[in-house]
Amino acid sequence: MMASASQPLVSVQSVPQGILPASDNPRTQGDRELAPLVGKALLQIKGDPRTDEALMVHNIPPNSTFGQWWSQLGRSMQSQPVVDWMRSVGINPDTVNIAPNSGRIAYQLFPYAPVTPGEADPLDDQGWSQVAGPVQEAARVVGGGSGNTFKPPLSENSSSAPLWLVNHFYREQEHILPAHAHERAADLARDTAFPELDKPRYAGLHLIRSEDELNRQKTVLGNIHNQYSLAGELKYLAAQQTETGYWSGRIPEYLKKTSIGIHADSASAKEQSPGDVTTLSLEAFIQENGWDIPTTSEQVSNLSNALMRPELNAPVLGNYGGALAWPEPLDQTSQLQLRGDLRHGKFGDIDVSSFRNVLEYLMQGTTFSQSALRHPQRVLETLVNSPKGQALGRAIQAKFEARSVKGSVNDWLLAALSVDQDASVARISWGGTAPPSHACAKGPSAVAGVDMAQTSHWGKPPSYAVQNLINELQATGKASSPEKAALQAHVLLSSRAPEFLVKEIPPGVLYGTHSWVSFTTAVARLEEQAPGSTASMTYSDVMSHADIAPISANERQIEYAAQQKALKVWGRVNGIVPSLDVSEAQMMQVRAAFDAQINELKEACGAQSAQMPVRNEMALAHLQKVLPDMDATSLQEKCITLDPPHSLFPGPYSVLDLYMDRNLFDRPQIETPVRFRGNTRGHATNNKWVSSSNAVDINDVLAKTKNLPDISNEFQQAFKTYSNTIERGVKAQVKSMITKLPLEDRKDLEYGKITIAREIKETPINKKNANRDRVNEGVVLVKTERGPRVHTYEINLKNGKISKRPNLGELKSDPKFNTVEGVHLRGSRREFEEIVPSGDYTPGVSDEKTDPLHDVPLSFTSERTSYIVDAVVKDIDMPSINKAAAGLTTFDTEVPFSKKAKEFFLNLIPLRSAIKNFQAGKIAEGFGDLALDVFGFVVGLGAAVKGAKVLAAGASAFAKAARAVKIIGRAALGSLNPLSGAEDIARGVLKLGGKALNWGGNGINQLRGALRRGDLPSLLKKPGIAEGTLKAANAGDEIRQIAKLDDTTGQWHTLDLKTKQPYGKPLENFQPKALSSDELKDNITSLYRTIDEKAELDICYATALRTAQADKKITDRTFKTVIAQVFNGGTPRYNELMKITPQTLKDTFNASDITESGIVTFVSKNGYNEGKITHAAYIQKTSNGDLYLYHSNSHALDSHLGGLQVQPATAGKSNVYKLGSEQQAGLQDFMNSGPGYSIAFTPSSTLNAHVTHLSK
Repeated sequence: MMASASQPLVSVQSVPQGILPASDNPRTQGDRELAPLVGKALLQIKGDPRTDEALMVHNIPPNSTFGQWWSQLGRSMQSQPVVDWMRSVGINPDTVNIAPNSGRIAYQLFPYAPVTPGEADPLDDQGWSQVAGPVQEAARVVGGGSGNTFKPPLSENSSSAPLWLVNHFYREQEHILPAHAHERAADLARDTAFPELDKPRYAGLHLIRSEDELNRQKTVLGNIHNQYSLAGELKYLAAQQTETGYWSGRIPEYLKKTSIGIHADSASAKEQSPGDVTTLSLEAFIQENGWDIPTTSEQVSNLSNALMRPELNAPVLGNYGGALAWPEPLDQTSQLQLRGDLRHGKFGDIDVSSFRNVLEYLMQGTTFSQSALRHPQRVLETLVNSPKGQALGRAIQAKFEARSVKGSVNDWLLAALSVDQDASVARISWGGTAPPSHACAKGPSAVAGVDMAQTSHWGKPPSYAVQNLINELQATGKASSPEKAALQAHVLLSSRAPEFLVKEIPPGVLYGTHSWVSFTTAVARLEEQAPGSTASMTYSDVMSHADIAPISANERQIEYAAQQKALKVWGRVNGIVPSLDVSEAQMMQVRAAFDAQINELKEACGAQSAQMPVRNEMALAHLQKVLPDMDATSLQEKCITLDPPHSLFPGPYSVLDLYMDRNLFDRPQIETPVRFRGNTRGHATNNKWVSSSNAVDINDVLAKTKNLPDISNEFQQAFKTYSNTIERGVKAQVKSMITKLPLEDRKDLEYGKITIAREIKETPINKKNANRDRVNEGVVLVKTERGPRVHTYEINLKNGKISKRPNLGELKSDPKFNTVEGVHLRGSRREFEEIVPSGDYTPGVSDEKTDPLHDVPLSFTSERTSYIVDAVVKDIDMPSINKAAAGLTTFDTEVPFSKKAKEFFLNLIPLRSAIKNFQAGKIAEGFGDLALDVFGFVVGLGAAVKGAKVLAAGASAFAKAARAVKIIGRAALGSLNPLSGAEDIARGVLKLGGKALNWGGNGINQLRGALRRGDLPSLLKKPGIAEGTLKAANAGDEIRQIAKLDDTTGQWHTLDLKTKQPYGKPLENFQPKALSSDELKDNITSLYRTIDEKAELDICYATALRTAQADKKITDRTFKTVIAQVFNGGTPRYNELMKITPQTLKDTFNASDITESGIVTFVSKNGYNEGKITHAAYIQKTSNGDLYLYHSNSHALDSHLGGLQVQPATAGKSNVYKLGSEQQAGLQDFMNSGPGYSIAFTPSSTLNAHVTHLSK
């Protein structure tokens, strides 16, 4: 029997599944158990703040609300990333204190730790920032808004917590007097309950403490556990490859055969059906997460390293771009409106028209110390969170809400802070716009009218460009002080050119060089993952991340797009293309030129570490092969002489001496007459080698060495090869040094008349002779004359730099020495000896050329550069050195040639210290030197190499070198070979409409990739948030999107997956995904957890409407509008909202009429309720087209649907029936029973749109 809405029927189910009565709710029960324990602790309060604050609550029930979150914080603290980080720093975990709101921790170190005690702030400490995410989230809930620090639990099993913290969590009175504390203890013991927190008032608190949120955070930790398990297996596999090679070539087989246990809280476990196994093969787990399946040992190691590297966390304010940095940036129309609003200066009651910009407005009346200003992130966070900042943000938000553009308060405030302050926008209080002398640059590289890619920045450190921007901001009136200009520059660069804000960039990383390409590519990868993160990183931090290759197609596309952008800059600076507006054909030229330069430099880099051939080592190796019974000491023992003796070859010699000098078998001719002990004795006909040592059997030596090769010839050939290698290295180095110069200096060397010389100092040593010495070995001077510009440049191979030498003037030599009758007078003179390289060059190659006004020289490949390079090589004079070296032997001198040659060459080769470090096995130091001063490769990872654990003691120098090269390889070279797989990656970018760095919502894999795994299912359970599809602009492919339903307008807006906030204009034609029945049931359970049970009407209409809301079909506003019209059989307004008319009422249920989910209303045809609504239900049309009916409070309908014979499924307060043919017939029987019922079906989309329209 049906009833009117004022007489709700009792549901067939006594306790709806998922919504337990308060007495049966595990949380409520746990809180009741905790209350008297808190009371027991309150009895210990003495009124002494110090001792009272130390009081603890023990045996906290783990199922209480506080107990659940305390355990979650403990789980976070014992997660592997946090444990590893604390161990690496040397932190004693027992000393950690955390500030819950900021995530800052204070700690003490173990006695042996190498650093001092201190604090770690997520804003400043990259190590803590990367692992702190789960800890911060849980601490923020436990802290409940408190600003006080506390010691976090170190295990999920911790059951003791500070009394003051528990009191604050439950909003008990704090700082209570002893008498009141004892009274409250008695209350808690009697009532076993904490104060009930009103749901409407504390809605936010209930939300962040909800079991859904708890499960989400537990899932994140479960996922981390799984990742570390996989990484460990991969690390083992990589080690096996290195040590035994057992799985070499069979890595896919290993991945299939090997499984890991999946954590019960992880997303992988939750995606398994009940009863499924709790393990996954490595292959399945990798595929499930969208990572690439590794097939080589290098790929295995790379994936392992990637999984063990903690996920980057973006700062709270991101990159300060706000609405301008949304995944789909603020549309151009809205940007123009924002600029117009700023020019007008009025936002509600707030007037900013008298200020130069929003930053100046926020800083008015606020002062910061110089120390504080050195931390711009903290200053900006203070300004944004200030009442003044939030008020302005709300005022701007209100303006754009009226334009149907969504965005958070901070989104709009940051957009106003960050909007480009070019001359057309900036309001200058002293009137006018930028002075005419200051050009206002436009284009993608412009920041506040300053072109960050301008030629004056080329070849300069990034700090030069930043200072230039700061100066311009002040000079053009956009900042009233240097400090405010610096802060404004930080804001602007954060979202436009974050590479300029990275800390500790080495001096060798210059704008436009190939090192700049690798660096900016690395920054772009990190900024895509965590916007704003790199501003608090060092160069070493950035490049250590870059050394891990992308592990998915998504990451490869991001890196490729970042490389493309960086290569455009490189191509422009190096003269390959005329501007940054580059066609695809031009990009192919750039990539080819870059690849060629990198390969040449790579080969040259290898040349610097080439092993110098040492003749005695080569000879010793040959001897030990044929004389295995003799050790090196015996072979070098000087015990061999001639018999009879020879006055010119007295000896004694070693076997090594004789072999190296080819005298084992080619003995010196016998002297005539022969002398024995000073006496002349006639003529001997033969002589022989004799040994005075028992360890050297000369006859055996001669017998076994007769077929040895001529070591002199072998050495000479090896040395010649080595010399040629060094020569190629020097050439490439000088070319690289020239390309790194500022543009005007490059033009001097390219277009000016040049004279190349070496500096000689001539000093008399006696009356008729003088010494001629090089002033600086390895230094060549180049005088350039280009128009009125005359400069002398010093090319210094030792420090790898080219610098101006203004003190040398015109390179004029001093006059010749005055002589009297051919005798030198006292004194010394300086001479510049010209160097003219040999080779075929265009006539006049060193003459001045016409300087093209807008041309950038091809410095690396030009003939002029080759001419200069050849002169430097000629100055080294490798052929002469090689020739002289071949004539030196141990018979000629007591100093071994190997030492002389090595010292001589190392004095000429660039960076002797680096080479010495290599040869000494000090690979880290060697790479550190090379990093900053030679080819720029190791610049990409110098500091990281120094800390690499692979450079462990005990490995051979060669092995260390090989492994160190492997460490630096990708950051320096491998990641920037854009021709490798470029076509496939480019196609991927094109599929995304050319948007590789700002994915927006394009593609569900990218959507899932933007969230930590486990966040998405939790997010999609929230009311009004749905996954769906959107037609692309070309009406072709559908775009997958996550969107939020606006409660006021009923329109969908894109959801920012990182901030979880809706943004931008309404989405046209967005179609939410049709949920499965199981998905809707989960959503219903989650929805009811957020509802105030006391205020909720337990009637069928509320049940049907709440189900529609959980199905993401209607807004909360629609629910409230409709529910108010259901009493006493429904009002005419109800019929109007639901579009119930005689024409829409049906006496027959027809499943084909249900084209989408919606509300079915039952209207009585006869009896005392004739014409009135008597029941309502929700019919869901699932993703596979099945129909499910959700309703409550009708035994009669349950009976006809079979629910009284078999217990129906439930969801929230609903009984749930799948409407198969039998149930459809039962529904029709119900409509025909009793007084009879007509039905009106209202599609949810129609209802929502109609309510929104009528509410305007």
